[in-house]
Formats: sequence, C-alpha cells, structure tokens
Amino acid sequence: MCTYAINSQFNGIEINFEDKPSLSIREAMKSAGFRWHNVKKLWYAKKSEERLALAQKLASGQEIEHRNSGTVSAARTNSGTVVRAQSEPVSRYGVKVGDILFDVWGYSMTIVEYYKVTKILSPTKIEIVEVGLQAVEGSQDSGGGQTVLPVPAREIGDRIEKQIVNRGGRWYVKINDSVHLTPWDGQPHYENHFD
Repeated sequence: MCTYAINSQFNGIEINFEDKPSLSIREAMKSAGFRWHNVKKLWYAKKSEERLALAQKLASGQEIEHRNSGTVSAARTNSGTVVRAQSEPVSRYGVKVGDILFDVWGYSMTIVEYYKVTKILSPTKIEIVEVGLQAVEGSQDSGGGQTVLPVPAREIGDRIEKQIVNRGGRWYVKINDSVHLTPWDGQPHYENHFD
C-alpha cells in the first residue's frame, strides 16, 4: 500500500510504501526528483504539480508514465503496490525497440551500415543487431554504386550491447572507430564498395 503526505514545513511531498516498490516505480520517482530518506524510510521531494500528480497516482494505483521504462500499470493488493504490466521501454534519448540506427562511412568507398534496436537495457544502454540492405530498384550506377534501404527482418550476426553516448547535446552509438550510429532519417543512402 502507498500513501503520501504534504510536508508544509519543507514545502515537500512524502511518499510511504508498505513494501519496497518495484524497480520501475522507483525509477519513475527518481526521474521525477524524489529521493529516498534512509532515516525516515520514505521518499521525498519539493512539492510541484508534476510530483503531486505522481504521488496521487501511486496512492490510487493508477498508471504512471515513466519515459525511461514505459508506462507502468500499478494495482494495489494486500501486499502493496505491484506492477501488472509494462509498455514498451524508451531510452533517455527516445530510442525504442524496432528503431533503426545507421552510419555512412568510408575512405575510398562509401559503406552504409544499418542496425536495429532489439532491447532497451537501461536509460542509456541498448541491445542492437546489424540488419541487411536492399538496393532500391533502378538505383545501380555504372560505377558499381547503388542506393540502399535497411531490411529490419534480416539480422546479421549476433546482438550486441552498446552504450548511448551524448556529446554536446547530440547522441550516438559507437560501434568502432569508424562507425558511429545515429537515428535513421528514413531515406535511402548511397553506397559504393567492392566486396
């Protein structure tokens, strides 16, 4: 069971759980600015409309939105608040399962690589797998180049875990020194290399 109270002395909100809340609920509270008070054994934060709404939803067993781990449906039982279902997780940067990431690189040739996101492991860590390419019909030129699109259903190799790196407000996923993946723009890309 979850209850909350307004602490007028500190202009704060305090949330109490009968049992330890689930990881998803704890993450939602942390991202909203709540912190654990080890002495009082409660969650607290400065009062705001967003935090009050979260406290009210937790106390009533309603669904809560958490951008890093999706929507959590909470239900109250005799043992307290439990997670019933969870929607599709999303990373801190908005990456979700099924998204395509890509890079175009090369020196004397142009190589296109596409990867599909297969799992969100944490707010900044994802599992990805390289996917195959398909030439756009009629795009092959006399120099051996062609315009290509990803084929998400055709996985190549093993799935790998990678960290999302944020540099100067822009994020990417580093595969190696040559390949830095960013979100695919939905457009075909030109490549010309010889196998």
